[in-house]
Amino acid sequence: MVNKYRVETMMYSELQQNATVPTFQRKLVWSQKEKKSFIKTLSQGYPFGAILIYKYKDKTEFSIIDGLQRFTTIQDYVENPEKYIDFSEIVESMLSEFGEPSWPESTKEKNKRDYATVIEKFVKQSSHSDNSTSTLFELLEEQITGFSDNIQSITDYQKLEVYTHQIKDKVKNNLNVENLPIPTIIFTGAVEELATVFENLNRGGKKLSKYQVFAAQWSKHEIKLSDTPLNKRILEITIQRYETLIEDRKVEINNFSREDMEEEKTINVSELCYAFGYLILEKMSVFWDKDNEDQANQIGYSTLTMLFGIKNKDMTKLVTYFDRFENSEFIEKFVESALEIFREINDRFAKVFKVPGLENDKYYGGSTATNFQLLSFFGSLWGLKYENLQSGKLITKQKYKVNYKTVQQNMIKYFIYDTVIGRWSGTGDTRMDEITISGENYYLRDLERNQFEQALLNWHDEIVAKNSINFEPVSKMLYTVLSSYYDQYYKADKYDSEHVIARKYLNSIRNETNYPIPGGSIGNHMYLDKWNNRSKQEYSLYDATKPGYELKEDFLTYQIYPTKTEFGEIKLELERKNGDYSQIRTTITNRGRDLINDLIQKLYD
Repeated sequence: MVNKYRVETMMYSELQQNATVPTFQRKLVWSQKEKKSFIKTLSQGYPFGAILIYKYKDKTEFSIIDGLQRFTTIQDYVENPEKYIDFSEIVESMLSEFGEPSWPESTKEKNKRDYATVIEKFVKQSSHSDNSTSTLFELLEEQITGFSDNIQSITDYQKLEVYTHQIKDKVKNNLNVENLPIPTIIFTGAVEELATVFENLNRGGKKLSKYQVFAAQWSKHEIKLSDTPLNKRILEITIQRYETLIEDRKVEINNFSREDMEEEKTINVSELCYAFGYLILEKMSVFWDKDNEDQANQIGYSTLTMLFGIKNKDMTKLVTYFDRFENSEFIEKFVESALEIFREINDRFAKVFKVPGLENDKYYGGSTATNFQLLSFFGSLWGLKYENLQSGKLITKQKYKVNYKTVQQNMIKYFIYDTVIGRWSGTGDTRMDEITISGENYYLRDLERNQFEQALLNWHDEIVAKNSINFEPVSKMLYTVLSSYYDQYYKADKYDSEHVIARKYLNSIRNETNYPIPGGSIGNHMYLDKWNNRSKQEYSLYDATKPGYELKEDFLTYQIYPTKTEFGEIKLELERKNGDYSQIRTTITNRGRDLINDLIQKLYD
């Protein structure tokens, strides 16, 4: 095996001459506390993390890939040593020498701050020129009223000279930056491997996401945007992202200015990926929260990679096509087309995931999906309608509509089927690539009814074998989908999830015995409006009917609500408390099977 790196120790001065800091990289900057801590580490002679550098083919100097904060903090120390060095002992000594013991504490504190300010100014100026005692005297005179009264003789001035030397020696002895040895890793492999290397180096401490790794590598590739609608949205999303970071986390963003960005209209590839992901999350509101930064990154990077016909695991190969982004019109077209497909997917699922109620704007079911599962739906449709974007053009395929419609019609069934069999458990990116890139688009195949039915019934058998009270997510999703077919019966403003066998009794059983009751399964779930809701003292809706209100037969039918006889037997079981709750278990299990069979009929007939 041939190593793709070499490790060297470079002096700071050497690294300064041979390496460049990426100029087009907006990123979080260490706080002053973090910077001071790092400089203290250096001044104590302790080891620190290596700097990773790489020489791009078109460059004569190395670029710093990892360790940028460490390197720029050292640079900042060279320029502004006064921000890092503790001069408190010198301040106390000067206050004692030139102050009055009779001063009140408030005056002493003010003078202490003034002396500290003067020393910082003196050191700041000394880093650019060789300041003398006269400079220190002038600064003290300017900052502290009446200070010149303290300097009445040559002896007094000599005291000031002593402090001048103390300050300079403090700076000189704190850290010899020019001869500071810096552990340096020089990567000699291919540029496509940089992200993996960067990720491996950052496994300790706060784990970086895969997309933060790419952001560090891709930030040097600039994109000039235009004034077209989506180009403008991409720019604004990028700007707002940094403004939010500054406001919420109280951090500094290097090279960020709203005014400059609005004027230049320039972003980098990693920022395009994030903004693209944000736009997608907006369109897919049934499934995703648009304000989830990690989600926006994952979806944006993965989708863009897919559009270029590249497998997710080969995302680094996208760099080959970065020059395609030089065309802002091309960006406008493919982003618009991609968002339209995502909108179609979201609208289709919104119909079946909407929680019942005329005024209810809630959806349930999106949380049971995985990101790669949803991206596989998108990639399936995109691949049927468009060529990949490697040519730098958006090319619509001929005669795509029949297959495109087939996938659209199959999505709900495959979503349910794949969810109950756990097809997308784990990462799922390999399966997504098979469907979207490798040509194994199995969404084109009709899902046989028998296969679908057996999968749901097998899943149900596993669910009812478990003891549960809280609603199992897939159960609630399936019930919501079934409810969408009875939308005309849900005429109240809002409906809430309720247990058929009330939670109160499920808790009582759990406290008494280990008898497994699947209280959180589909067979114990229903949507109820406030008029039909029970009080805690009531066993069933039959006991809860309010004066002048009658339970409608169709309500009981489409909810497949247990009969009065069944609830009578359930009541006896609960009152006996002998550990046998077979009627409750049977009622929930049978109702669950009936609901599943009804759902299958609705999807296939």
